[in-house]
Amino acid sequence: MTVGRPKGRSGAQTRERIVRAALRRFSKDGYHRAAVRDIARDVGVTDAAIFGHFGSKRGLLLAVFEQRGIPHALDVLESDPPSGPIDMVEARMERDARRLMNREAALIRLVTGEALRGDSDALAVYHDFMDRWTEVAAIALKTAGVRKPKSRAESFISRVFADFLHDVLLATLGGAKAKRKSRKPGARKGNTAKKGSKK
Repeated sequence: MTVGRPKGRSGAQTRERIVRAALRRFSKDGYHRAAVRDIARDVGVTDAAIFGHFGSKRGLLLAVFEQRGIPHALDVLESDPPSGPIDMVEARMERDARRLMNREAALIRLVTGEALRGDSDALAVYHDFMDRWTEVAAIALKTAGVRKPKSRAESFISRVFADFLHDVLLATLGGAKAKRKSRKPGARKGNTAKKGSKK
C-alpha cells in the first residue's frame, strides 16, 4: 500500500527520489508515455503526493531539468558572463554549452524529440530553455559590445544547438550501424553451417 510520504523520509528526500524515478521513467518510456502513477509506484507514494510536490507532470519535468543543473548553469552565465573580445566570449559560451549538453545529452535529446512530436509539455519546457539561454547569452554578448545582442545570441544558439543535434544523430546512427555489424557474423555462421550440412 502506498502512502503520501514514506516513513522516515523528509519532504526534500521524497522529492529527490521522485525526480530520480521520473528521469528513469522518462528515459525508459519517453515523456509522453510515462505515467505519473508508474512513477509514484516506483517511489512508493501516491499520485497526489507527486502533484503536491510538483503541481503537474510538466512541473516534474522542470524539476528533472533543475536536478540535472541546467537552469543553474544558465544562472551562472548570467551572473558571471565571460569577458573579452566577442570571439572569445562566444568561444567560451560554446565550450560551456557543449560540455553541459554532452553531459545531459540523453535528457536534452528526450525533450527535443518529444517536442518535435508535438507534446505540449515538452514544447513548453523546450521553449523555456531556449528563451532563457537566449536571454543570458544576449546579456553576455551585450557586455562584450555587440550592438544587437539578442539577434546575435539567437544565431549563436541556433548554430551550437544544431551542431549538438548533428553529433547526437551521428552517434545514434553509428550505434545502430555497429549493432547491425555485430549481428552479421552470427548470421553468416548460421548460413555456413546449413551449407555444410547439405554436403
